[in-house]
Amino acid sequence: MALLLIPPNIPVRVLTPHTKEDNKVMSKQRINRKLSVMERLIWKNGYDSHNMEFILKINDSLSEDQLNASISKNRTKYPLLGVKITVDKNNVPWFTSDNVPTPTIQNLSVANDDDWMKGALKDMNTYLNWEKGPLFRFSLLHTPQNRYLLISCHHAICDALSVLYLLGDIVESIVNPDRESEIQEETPFVEDPLPPPTAGNLIAKYALKFLNILWPNITPAHTSIPEQMIKKEISCSLTWQLTTEQSTALVAKAKVKKVSVNSIICAAMVAAQHDVQGSNHRYLHKIQMPADIRNRLSDVGVKKDTFGLYVSQVVINARHSPNIDLWDIGSKLQEKIKRSMHNNKLYRPYYFLHFVAPRISSLIGKLSLKSNKLATGLTLSNISSFRFSDKHFMESLFILSHIRSTEKTLAVTNIGGKTGFCLTYRESVIATEIVEEVRDTAMEYLAKSIGW
Repeated sequence: MALLLIPPNIPVRVLTPHTKEDNKVMSKQRINRKLSVMERLIWKNGYDSHNMEFILKINDSLSEDQLNASISKNRTKYPLLGVKITVDKNNVPWFTSDNVPTPTIQNLSVANDDDWMKGALKDMNTYLNWEKGPLFRFSLLHTPQNRYLLISCHHAICDALSVLYLLGDIVESIVNPDRESEIQEETPFVEDPLPPPTAGNLIAKYALKFLNILWPNITPAHTSIPEQMIKKEISCSLTWQLTTEQSTALVAKAKVKKVSVNSIICAAMVAAQHDVQGSNHRYLHKIQMPADIRNRLSDVGVKKDTFGLYVSQVVINARHSPNIDLWDIGSKLQEKIKRSMHNNKLYRPYYFLHFVAPRISSLIGKLSLKSNKLATGLTLSNISSFRFSDKHFMESLFILSHIRSTEKTLAVTNIGGKTGFCLTYRESVIATEIVEEVRDTAMEYLAKSIGW
């Protein structure tokens, strides 16, 4: 991929200064708490899934002043948008809101309209300073004909749904500038005791606990990441969008077949991987999917729209059978996904991390830096069911993210009735030509199954 050349002396616009009322609100939002086990995992292996990048194409009717005022207003709603991470003498990380600088809106530009993705990837691969904070960044990317709002967010403070809630509030504040913004209380998090029921082997539990006591306190993995390795982890991405008619046909056919949109897209990608990459590599038969667990955490104060990191993951085995109809494959995958959504499986990552953190997980993090082994062929994140209440300012939405242990990450969104796809990968792992062929083959499978 060609390097993006952004002109020097890029203008930086400071967000609207806090009013006295804002300062009163923010003084009540002071945060000083330890990171949860999942937050700590992502922070320690920060370069792995450090930033999520949200790319929102906006039209000319939205002024920069409106955007600036709305971001400033909503920043006070979510306490985690004003934190940094500090490490105590025992190498335990803490979120703190003390002395976090006021964020800025960067103005970025590229010379050609077709280079907008290069600009977004450049922003995504510009790491956030977690020691200084804040752990998010807003940018306006300008091309000769278009504008894009970029939100780069450290994955340790939130999941993708959280950023969508933030985006929704930003739009609402622009449409209704007099609307009062609800202030969220300090974000609840998952820690000991874990939400029941969480199964576990008692012998393994106490063995790990005993091993943690004996294990030497080694330096966290984030302090020893080789710079040359970070530079090799630069992501690439392909984006495309269905028409309104195609998106409508996809949803309608899925309802008739009683198969979710997520499952049929997954089936098409599995079939494409089989046709293009073969079936000899075991990791290609494993599909990873993030799973929102907010509805399972109401007992600890988590609401359906709470901003934070409330996500687990499931991994399913998926093989393509050329002689079986794609909708039948999608139906089988759907059943596998449902079976994976039990509490025991969803809480398993938290359970494991709780008993190996912080010492053993540091070693695991260090070892993972030296390994290029892939665990899954695809991570599929589908948030196409999310709808903004007002779409006047927005034309398209794409989400960039990647996990080092997966070969390809596909994020599916829907805005304005159009389904969008963002396929992220690393050229150091897989060639662009192969990814493009997988994309084209998957779309051919969908077209044939839906009748576009």
